[in-house]
Amino acid sequence: MSLRRIALTVSVTTALLAGGAAWVTRPLPQPEARILVARSLVSEGVVLGEEALLIREGRIVALGDESSLRAEAPDAKVTDHGDDVLLAGLIEPHSHVVATALLGQAVDISGFSHDSREEIMQTIGDAAGAWSPVPWLFAYGWDPLLVDGLTPPTREELDALSPERPLVVLSQMMHTAYVNSAALQAAGIDEATEAPQGGAFERDPDGSLTGAIHEVPAIKVLLGAMPRPKRELVKLLTYWKLQDHAREGFTSVATMGVVGRVDRGVELLADVSGPGMVRQVVYAVPDEWVEKLPRTPWFELRGQKVWVDGSPFTGGAAWAEPYENSEVTQDILHLGHDHSAPLNHDPGWLADFLLQQQQAGIPVALHVQGERAIGAALDAIEAAQEAHPRADVQHRLEHNALITEEQLARAMALGVSVSFFVDHVTWYGDRLQGLVGERVDRYMPLASAQAAGLSPTVHGDHPATPIDPFRTLATVVDRRSAGRGTVVGRSQALPVADGLRAMSASASDQLGRAPADGRLAVGGLADFTVVDRDPLEVPVEDLPEVEVVATYVGGQPVELRRWTWRSVGMAWDAAWAMITGG
Repeated sequence: MSLRRIALTVSVTTALLAGGAAWVTRPLPQPEARILVARSLVSEGVVLGEEALLIREGRIVALGDESSLRAEAPDAKVTDHGDDVLLAGLIEPHSHVVATALLGQAVDISGFSHDSREEIMQTIGDAAGAWSPVPWLFAYGWDPLLVDGLTPPTREELDALSPERPLVVLSQMMHTAYVNSAALQAAGIDEATEAPQGGAFERDPDGSLTGAIHEVPAIKVLLGAMPRPKRELVKLLTYWKLQDHAREGFTSVATMGVVGRVDRGVELLADVSGPGMVRQVVYAVPDEWVEKLPRTPWFELRGQKVWVDGSPFTGGAAWAEPYENSEVTQDILHLGHDHSAPLNHDPGWLADFLLQQQQAGIPVALHVQGERAIGAALDAIEAAQEAHPRADVQHRLEHNALITEEQLARAMALGVSVSFFVDHVTWYGDRLQGLVGERVDRYMPLASAQAAGLSPTVHGDHPATPIDPFRTLATVVDRRSAGRGTVVGRSQALPVADGLRAMSASASDQLGRAPADGRLAVGGLADFTVVDRDPLEVPVEDLPEVEVVATYVGGQPVELRRWTWRSVGMAWDAAWAMITGG
């Protein structure tokens, strides 16, 4: 039987089964008004005095007790969540939804699932030896900081595992890839190939390619040569990944560059958006920008994204002082003595780019980890604002591992918002002192940002870390690693209330939605996260155990089951595209 016939049989069977499963999720007419009742309502980290709220046309029109709202709206459908707690909807201000969806299909070699180099190489070898209809082998999650003894794979080592089939091994933070000779050849990368600005094709002292590729611009050259999955399949996987965000309690998610093997990625995200889904905001990388894309209640193309430096965990963070000379940097990351990372872009280019976006009224999100990168970003923003002042553009600094108090004050003065990748502490807290020494005491300085008058947000940068907002909240509060319980920068901890505000109202403000989103207030969007206990009451060590009961967007519960009428349609489109080659 031909592969095409096999695909037809499997796809039709899958679609029929999915159709049967979806019958139970057939959309029903929605009420014009809805009353939600819970044990308590929490907004901006504060327990409100009311127990219920009334929703009409996707917005909150009243708060009060159940009986008074019933009297005000006798036509409303009442949903009583009993002892559960209703929070202002959680917002993820920095994620990569398409990349998370696609990498969920890759060979998992992460430190979350593997304990040794031997185990990881065995996983890659098993995948390389197995039959697959996919011409390239893609493994994701290489992470020497989570797996002891994980020295970089050599080109020769990967050639031995996969002599003919292109093999790509991508690091957990997606800033380094390791490839075999077949992948280099398929991508047209040889000793004469120049890397794009901000990236590098690593060479040995003789000038030969080692198979290591550094930073997003260079990795995109490699990924650009990989066969594209069918667009219809990517839409289905992305739809499911957005459901995963809703399942964890997020009502809105911002994609920071559509990283992944898909053309017209911004338009794909717009196509997937709609009623019954989490809301989406997108910051596109420059070559993804779409000039005229309609804004809807569920989708907005807001700004552009640029990487000023790289990842701390691959030696790419542009600190003010060199990396520490430690076991972590020398024996695990194999960095040189007193290693110091360059900026990804010339300051002149960055200044010109910011000025262009400032003039066009487009906010820019800048990936910055080290102080030199942050300084370059602030210089470019200040120059753009001086040359073309406008109050309607708010630029962003992303991650901010070692941002200083002076830089935080400067960001405040320039009207620049800040978002922190605090899950560095969650998953890598045991290693951070080996990277930055005593500077670790101000790593991801949330409290300093708040003291400077800023309203910091926190994010998970998925797929770099698992989608787990209440674990992130626990780290905001106790600054403790998930491994050995190392406490990192205790003075930078925030109370639970401030953490909830960072994940709701402040994130809404950062995405330009103030005051309509991230709060429980009359006139605001009816976006809620319902949980089984009050995060303000539970011990910090129990915060990761808080369970999401329901997620509401626009006053309607988000359907969290995989097979819905919409996903069945997407599955059929994907199956047909694979069968016909369309």
